[in-house]
Amino acid sequence: MMIYQTPGSNALDVADGIYKALVQLSKSFPSDVAYNVPFESVTVVKASISEVVKTLLEALALVVLVVFIFLQDWRSTIIPVLAIPVSIIATFIFFIPLGFTINKLTLFGFVLAIVLLWMMQ
Repeated sequence: MMIYQTPGSNALDVADGIYKALVQLSKSFPSDVAYNVPFESVTVVKASISEVVKTLLEALALVVLVVFIFLQDWRSTIIPVLAIPVSIIATFIFFIPLGFTINKLTLFGFVLAIVLLWMMQ
């Protein structure tokens, strides 16, 4: 049986629902029948989320280290450290009302990086 995710749905919620349903349904299967999931894409999504969180924490640690090295004061380091989560949360608040997706944000980042490099030449 093939199950497809509908556009706009959450892949992790869909997979969790399917796995719960399969566990419930497998209780009524005959003893010689079992289910097998040969292909699923949720593992990639979970790994991507894990890597994004890891990268954000590493970036935060580097920012704290660099700001502290240059300012030489922990009190002055706190302001940039607090500004990072505030800016990330503010960015994601406007995602849905403005119709942004992570793909558009990535494309915007690439364009911004290319323009900045082009202007520096």
